[in-house]
Amino acid sequence: MISVESIRSGSWANTVDSEKRRVQTELRGRLNLELVRELQAQIKQLPGFDPQMDHLVDCRELVSVDTPFWNFRSMHQTSPFHPSARQAVVIRSSLG
Repeated sequence: MISVESIRSGSWANTVDSEKRRVQTELRGRLNLELVRELQAQIKQLPGFDPQMDHLVDCRELVSVDTPFWNFRSMHQTSPFHPSARQAVVIRSSLG
């Protein structure tokens, strides 16, 4: 397993699991569109990253999302993942 962690104000951690063919992203604190764009750029640079890998996003430690939902719906246009890659998001509860 290759593990790479990048901290931006304690906002995220990424792990690439080559055996499971999965990228796991853990998000903490506040999420905004700028942070998501930075995260997408960083994922492309992870050692072992393949756009065909699955992506699991753990949002259980987020406290708020500071971007309208429609902005996130357009994120697939800049996603580093292939359109056929499976992606899932885990949340603890409703976010404000």
